[in-house]
Amino acid sequence: MMLSNLLKVYMKNSFSLKRLFGFDLKKNRVKTIFTSIAIVYGVCVIVGLFGWMFFDLGRVLDDMGQTQILLSFLGVFLVVFPVFLTLFLASGSLFYYKDYDIVGHLPIKPRTIFLAKLIVMLTMLYVTTLIGILPIIFSYFYWQGFSFVALIFFIVSLIVIPLISVAVFSLLSLVIAIVTSRIRFGKLLNIIFLFIIFFGFMLLMLQVNDVDVNPLTGQIDLFKGIADAYPPLTWFTKAIGEQDWLSFLYLIGSHGLLFAGFIYGGARLAAYTNKRGIRVMKHSKKGPVKIQQANIVVTLVKKEFKRLFSGVNYALNTLFGVVITIVLSIASLFFGNEIISYLQTDLGGIVSPELIVVMIIGFSVMMTTTPAVSLSLEGKKLWVIKSLPIEPYKIMYAKIFMNLVLIIPMVFIGTLLFGYSSQISLINQLAMMLMLLAFGVAMSFIYGIINMYIPKFEFSNEVEVVKQSLSVLIAIFAGFAMLAINGLLFYFVLVDLNMALSFLILSIINGLIGAVCWYVVRYQSARIFANYQG
Repeated sequence: MMLSNLLKVYMKNSFSLKRLFGFDLKKNRVKTIFTSIAIVYGVCVIVGLFGWMFFDLGRVLDDMGQTQILLSFLGVFLVVFPVFLTLFLASGSLFYYKDYDIVGHLPIKPRTIFLAKLIVMLTMLYVTTLIGILPIIFSYFYWQGFSFVALIFFIVSLIVIPLISVAVFSLLSLVIAIVTSRIRFGKLLNIIFLFIIFFGFMLLMLQVNDVDVNPLTGQIDLFKGIADAYPPLTWFTKAIGEQDWLSFLYLIGSHGLLFAGFIYGGARLAAYTNKRGIRVMKHSKKGPVKIQQANIVVTLVKKEFKRLFSGVNYALNTLFGVVITIVLSIASLFFGNEIISYLQTDLGGIVSPELIVVMIIGFSVMMTTTPAVSLSLEGKKLWVIKSLPIEPYKIMYAKIFMNLVLIIPMVFIGTLLFGYSSQISLINQLAMMLMLLAFGVAMSFIYGIINMYIPKFEFSNEVEVVKQSLSVLIAIFAGFAMLAINGLLFYFVLVDLNMALSFLILSIINGLIGAVCWYVVRYQSARIFANYQG
């Protein structure tokens, strides 16, 4: 009974519509309509893109008589997806409750609190994972044929398979939190460690065999090999593909017992860690305090950078594009034109090196989304910035300029290094830089406007803002839309012009879009800020 009541509170707090949207739907009907349209559009785009890829992969495998390989893809995703979400959430959700000062004094057993927190985290994990694997499920049952027993096995497997990943990486998340809290630059090391995990997974995904039209066909041997090497995935493919009850029981029994052990030990560990709290090693330098006057926007930009690197989830999600561009561009100096040639092969060999470079860096610019979350991260401290004698547009400028400080070096470094390794002419490199910088300015202001109109000030963990907020979702779709607009303009309007001239025209267009967005931020931010509560 106590667990049920606690779950109702946590579920309502985590998954209410007001919490998910970031505003009261009844009081903001126009905003609700537009954001609902944006969500539907985004889901359709994602499901449509990955749906087509996996549907086509199913067709290829069906022609080969190997439809069951789709289960290898499905099983690997069920194991891998929870890893990243667990690394983000587990430490703060399970071992260091932010509300421990309240729940810790209530007449509730520590194990009950732990179970409630764990169930909420698993619910979030299952929903996210299900959205990602729906295209694979549809493709499998379409080409293999529907079976009620296989469907039941799949539903149970969806619940069971992620459990070992959750148990192992929850403990790893705790270890990382403890270790990094005792190191001077622990947060930075944590960010670097997680980036290494991401890039390691990406490099693994690039180990492909011959690719046809669909890039997923190049992953067949890799995913089948992983499934064959990991016994639970072998049981999973046999259980669903052959309706093998023994394999199904092996899968449930092994995961159930291991996870039961994790719950028993994890509840005890959580009770200890929450009472003890995380002790951060403080390093201080004694000396005279220097007070220097500085431009208010510059001061606010510095504050934004401190916040960026004080939160692992914030930095990891918003710096991904910057890091991947710099890493790939430096790698191009050692591998010559191989990276560009590889991507040209995937695209049928019809795309010039200039366009490949613009697509790589443009995608990275689009993924640098700090203005889409930085205002929301003010959270309950919003009243502080509202009480300062600073014009709202300067606060937004600081958040947008920080994004530009991240983007501008990335554009210069990426364009120059890729340009050198791909032997792109200097005039084309300069035109590419100008176009990407204009695109970066436009995107930074667009992201700032989105977060201004759709903030999420109520959250218990920064992951809710950085990964799950509506402003981030809409920002990503807006970024893809801007990339698509530039691509369509190039291929249908500017394709016959000189390459440098085409990029110059796109620079002007993106610059005009950025100017319009600047006007909105400059002259609408005060009115919008006045409506914020807090």
